[in-house]
Amino acid sequence: MAAAAITGQVKYREPFEPLLPGVKFVDPNDEAALKAVVGERTAAILFEPILGEGGIVEITRSFAQLASKLAQQHNALLICDEIQSGLGRTGDMFAFQTWNRPAKDGSPAADIRPDIVTLAKPLAGGLPIGCILANERAAQVLSSGLHGSTFGGNALACRVALEVLDVIDELLPSVIEKGNYFAGRLAELVEKYEFAETVRGRGLMLGLKLSIPGKWAMMKALETGILINCTAENVLRFLPPYIIERRHIDELIDELDQIFEEGPPEA
Repeated sequence: MAAAAITGQVKYREPFEPLLPGVKFVDPNDEAALKAVVGERTAAILFEPILGEGGIVEITRSFAQLASKLAQQHNALLICDEIQSGLGRTGDMFAFQTWNRPAKDGSPAADIRPDIVTLAKPLAGGLPIGCILANERAAQVLSSGLHGSTFGGNALACRVALEVLDVIDELLPSVIEKGNYFAGRLAELVEKYEFAETVRGRGLMLGLKLSIPGKWAMMKALETGILINCTAENVLRFLPPYIIERRHIDELIDELDQIFEEGPPEA
C-alpha cells in the first residue's frame, strides 16, 4: 500500500485509496516545488532518473543535486527508482551515474549517492525478479525476512540474475552505440512528420513525443507484430532488448514511417 501511495500515476492509486497519507508529488525538475515540500518531517525523496510511465522525462542534474542536498540537510533517505532505467538500460549500470561525470556542457560532476536503489526488469533477463540495494544507513533497519516474498528470491530467477550480472558490463558499450543509432533514426521521423515533436531518453530507453495522442500508433504497430508502448498519452516508449540489432531498429522505423504516413484514424 505504501508503494502504491508513492506512485505518480493517478490511475494506479485511485482504485486502492485511501492509501498511506503524507505523500507529496512535484513536477519533474521543478526545483522550487521540491524546496517547498521538503522539511524536517520528510522521510524520503524518491524519483526515477528517467521517468518511464511519465513519458521518458529525464531528471536534470541540477534537480538531482538539489534532491540529494535536501535529503542530507533533513536527514531523509534519497531513493532512486531504477526499475526501468537501471542495470544497463541507458548505457550506464545505473542511470543516476551519468550525473557523477562531467556534463557535455562543461558542468562539473555531481556526487549523487542514493541511500536506496530499486531494481527489477532487466535483472534476470526477463524472468520476474526484483530487489533493492541499500547502503549501510538504510540497511540497518532491515532484517532477514522483513521484506520477504514467496517467489521474489526463487532459485531459478536468482541463478539467472547472477548470469546477467556476469555479462552486463560487456553489453554496455553496445547499448550506447545502438541507442545513438536508434535515436538518430527516430529523429528522421521528427523531421518528416509535423506531429512527431522530439526524441527523449538515453541508451535503449527512448521515447518519441507526439503532439497528438499516440495509442493509435501503438495499436497499429501491434498489428504488425511490433510491441511498443504509449505513456503519458502522447509518448511512444521504446525499451528493446539489449541484444537488438540495427536491422531490427530499421524494421521498426520502416513500420512507424508507414503508420505515420497513413496517419491516425479520423474521429
